[in-house]
Amino acid sequence: MKKIGLWFLVTILFCLLVVPAQAQEWSWKKAAEPYQGQTVYILVNFHPDIEATLPIYKQFEEETGIKVQFDLLVRRQMDIKAETELAAETGAYDLMHMGLWKTARYARRNWAEPLQKYINDPSLTGPDFDLDDFVYNALRALTDKDEQILGLPWSTETGLIYYRTDLYEKYGIPGPPKTFAEMEDICKKVYTKDIPSIALRSVRGYGINMWSFGRYGGSFGGSYFDDSMRPTVNTEEWIKATTFYAGLNNKYGPSGIGAYKHYELVQDFAQGQLVMIEDAGPWGKTFNDSEKSKVVGKWKAAMLTKGPVKHQFSHYTHGLMIPRVAQHKEAAWLFLQYMTSKEFQLKRALLFGGGSVTRTSTLEDPRYAITFDFGDWGGINAASLKIASAVENPYFVPYNLPEYKEIGDTLGIALQNIITGDQTPQKALDSANEVILGILQEAGYVGKPSSQFGF
Repeated sequence: MKKIGLWFLVTILFCLLVVPAQAQEWSWKKAAEPYQGQTVYILVNFHPDIEATLPIYKQFEEETGIKVQFDLLVRRQMDIKAETELAAETGAYDLMHMGLWKTARYARRNWAEPLQKYINDPSLTGPDFDLDDFVYNALRALTDKDEQILGLPWSTETGLIYYRTDLYEKYGIPGPPKTFAEMEDICKKVYTKDIPSIALRSVRGYGINMWSFGRYGGSFGGSYFDDSMRPTVNTEEWIKATTFYAGLNNKYGPSGIGAYKHYELVQDFAQGQLVMIEDAGPWGKTFNDSEKSKVVGKWKAAMLTKGPVKHQFSHYTHGLMIPRVAQHKEAAWLFLQYMTSKEFQLKRALLFGGGSVTRTSTLEDPRYAITFDFGDWGGINAASLKIASAVENPYFVPYNLPEYKEIGDTLGIALQNIITGDQTPQKALDSANEVILGILQEAGYVGKPSSQFGF
């Protein structure tokens, strides 16, 4: 009996020593064993950081035996297809785009699979995952009001100003604008018909002109709602904001500016046909690519300008979520974890120029600053993301309402009509305010305290 007892104790001690060691042996290959041969189908948008992802993901396939197939569409088409597929519960995709404004919308419709159970599963999630390493507001943007994580971020960005250093020097401009007033003053000084001063997004849409304009209303002191959730987008502050934004485009922008999305203004700047633009962070890679740009070495990035009342930053997070009806959830989680991991984000940035990362460890890596030192982009982008992530309430644009898509589209229509001159600012915003009031009434928000919704 003594020998049996001693053998039993030795066995237990051995198990206690071995189990932790085995737990540390987590690997992509081992985690993926039950799912080898599956294909993860992904619906996502064309984006510089997706472009930088494509050369790397094959390594995941080799390590896991799981195949990955991307379906890439432009944003508007992708959003329409996504909602069509999700509403019909087709299960055609295992990962789908999840953006800042989609979180509340998808949560209400029960379209997205909560991720905590995958995060907590040690057989599916590696010990280096580190949820706390994500840029704070990037992860927060994909977390619903009940604190459920519905997606993981693969790109997070703020707006930046891109300006031509050679033309600034030609006109004696000492540096980029820091305020709206300085921006307009520079536009006056550098404008020519051949090379206009500036271009801002004009085409209507919650994800088009409203992305870049979103910060302007608040910068002039405006708010979307009053204390009882009635819309206030036709006040004096909004009149000033839309008049200023439209004025920059109309006075100092290119011909046909009313039809400009981000694609047109990025293309014009890259071809040397604009002095300055204000748009999303990831374009630095495009402007530094000699195959796509004629202004390599002739531009720099700068932080967004301050408004007369506030200094607000545009902010957007791109992520991926697992649809509730997805066919290959575990395999999808493994790829989502891989694509947003510290190692992958650093590799994507350093080797393939995908610099709008979502990992704090990558932003703080000394190699990041060295890799992206062109045009001051790396330092400015990292500093801007730090400011955007420190914003306690990022919802000065009401992305957290499930109805934001309709609200943003309504206001985007008004803004484009102001830019094109089809309506005066007052008439366009009065009309938008009336439509938004109907949206809020139908949702049952009007009469309730705005603080209940985070405003």
